[in-house]
Amino acid sequence: MPASVRSRVLLYVLVAIVCLGWDVVAAGATFADCKQRVLDILDGTPDPRGDLTKDTIKKYIYTGPVRNLDPSYPRDQYLTLTLEGCRVVCGDPIDWYLTEQAQTSVSIVANWVLPILALIASLPFDSLHGRTPTSKWHQGRVLQTAKTLFNWLGSPPTALTATLYNIHQMRQCKRFVFFRGGTHEMASNAHTKRNAYYVLSCVNQFELPPARDGARAALVEDLVYGLFRPMEDTRLPPPPRRRRRQEGSEEDKRRKRSALLTRELLEALAFQLRMYRRRGVYLAGINIFIFLGAFAISVGLAFASDLGAWTTAHSLALGLLVSWLPILVMFTILDRNPVSAVRNKVLIERWLWNVKAVKLWESARAVPYTTEGNQTLQRYPPESRIDWWLPSKQRRHLHAASQHTTSTNHLPSPSRPQSSTSSPQEALPMIPNPPPAEDDHDHDHDNELTNPLTVPAPHHLGEFIGQGRKVGYFGLASAVLTSIYAQDAQQTPQPIAAIASKANARLHRRFHRPAAWWAIALASLLLVWLEVSMALLVSIQTPTVGLSCRSGAYITYGLLATGTWVVCGVVKHPGWRVRVVCHAFNALAVAVLGFILFAQFTGILNNCPCKCGTGGYMGFQEADFFAKNFGVTKWWMVGSVVGGLPPILCFVVSAVLLRKLKTLWTASEQHEPSWEMTDWGAAGEEEEEGREGGEGPRDETIHANMMWLT
Repeated sequence: MPASVRSRVLLYVLVAIVCLGWDVVAAGATFADCKQRVLDILDGTPDPRGDLTKDTIKKYIYTGPVRNLDPSYPRDQYLTLTLEGCRVVCGDPIDWYLTEQAQTSVSIVANWVLPILALIASLPFDSLHGRTPTSKWHQGRVLQTAKTLFNWLGSPPTALTATLYNIHQMRQCKRFVFFRGGTHEMASNAHTKRNAYYVLSCVNQFELPPARDGARAALVEDLVYGLFRPMEDTRLPPPPRRRRRQEGSEEDKRRKRSALLTRELLEALAFQLRMYRRRGVYLAGINIFIFLGAFAISVGLAFASDLGAWTTAHSLALGLLVSWLPILVMFTILDRNPVSAVRNKVLIERWLWNVKAVKLWESARAVPYTTEGNQTLQRYPPESRIDWWLPSKQRRHLHAASQHTTSTNHLPSPSRPQSSTSSPQEALPMIPNPPPAEDDHDHDHDNELTNPLTVPAPHHLGEFIGQGRKVGYFGLASAVLTSIYAQDAQQTPQPIAAIASKANARLHRRFHRPAAWWAIALASLLLVWLEVSMALLVSIQTPTVGLSCRSGAYITYGLLATGTWVVCGVVKHPGWRVRVVCHAFNALAVAVLGFILFAQFTGILNNCPCKCGTGGYMGFQEADFFAKNFGVTKWWMVGSVVGGLPPILCFVVSAVLLRKLKTLWTASEQHEPSWEMTDWGAAGEEEEEGREGGEGPRDETIHANMMWLT
């Protein structure tokens, strides 16, 4: 198109816009001007525009029934226009707050919009690392944060379900710390059980590898071994005549040694995870308390000064619509995310490596060897052959995985490290290897053991999915906890192998979920829809009574927010296609919620169709008239009380839960851990035999390799 033609087209467009704007202004830029014009025409004053008279305007006057109008008030004194009349007489204006009522716009932003944005900023966002060159495009910081935010704001029932169910699993962990099953389990295990169940609650916040190639089952087996091997001998009764036949044997020593090593590893990991738990719970709780107080003040001012006002009604409805947000923030504060989820993931994976190494060493069979006198003896692998985690081994596995990916042009197996998700801490560029440990045994004997008990492949956890960051059911802790004790009258503790087997069976079920999850999911949905219903109540019962643009937006948001919740109820472990559908639902819901916020402080919905709604008419009266003759007081009161009670009650519940559950994660930063073991220690065999339940002198020597903490 030539430049001259483009210039003429732009000129014509500008002229059309100016003419249209002038026509709108001439017809009446605000509804206040429209009201005065209608009254003047009805009084017989000539219309300045000359196209309406006292007789011709009557066809635009609505004379039908008005919902909720006080019967004692004369109907003919209530002036109303039809939708067509609003468009013809008023010129179909948009009563912008930004230009016509700037003070109202500022008041809405200060009293309602900014507190909501402050609550959104209080959600537990992560400080994510930058995307590595080999990572997928959707694993960048911006998209990851946006996806998490869409999950929270786009589907609050799903986010609340995940958060509350994780808190329920934490309550189960807390209960099992002090639960004593059977007759042999000892109360002296409380400290070790506290560590084990806290670690379990932390691992529960990470996605497990897929189950198709056995990676998930292997991880659960090693996890259960690392959690319960430290207290196995004080949980289960000894086999018949074991003390008489095996006490002091090589197998018995290895069993005790593996319990000591796994206990040291467990205590070290539990301390690290407690140190990485995000602090500031009380300050965040005070922030929520202040928000609830400000919300109560805003509601009180609405009743005191602007009762019945159209703008105030929809501001109150907006506050009720998002009243689930402080509830979500409160419970995410309780279900606290770590300071660095990546660091926690790395530590857990290294800990699983060492647990696997100890497990392989304990279960290794004796190897025959020949002495100088040609005598064949049996010998177990020495403790120095434990395949402890080292930086060089981590590098070799990462290199092997990258080579496998390059050669096959496929994604690496879930049981192998994935370069696309590996963190900078897994690269280990500067950590030196320790000098090789010297074996206490004769090196000639060691030559027979040329193949060390190497860990075949390290375990790898998925993304951090705490507080509903990812769609799906994640119930590792519940599956393990419900498998620890037998379902009998004695609540007999189960062996480690049985716990792992039952936990894997529960995780493998395609649809089954515990009854507690269904109850929490239903309660979360009802809680969100309760707030949406109260917003609808206030919006619908404020004249013009009936559905309108805002109430329709509230319903649309509620339905879109329920979409992902329904998908999670039908599909236990959604695939990537189902998750794309859920993200689409969430994105649309967030867009609707953003439009509701935008419309509230700009006034874009102050137009003829939205003022008339499904009733088909609109009135011009002031707030005092609506308060006296439409009974909006009782509807506002019901909406405020019913919609405001859940946040207050949930605040009290979260405070009580915090007081009860904090024993799981309480730790002192001033205490320098020495990893002191109180059950096995390094005492002699005579002292070991004299102990009851594994109790004995304290040993300050660290026996397990702690290089993995670097």
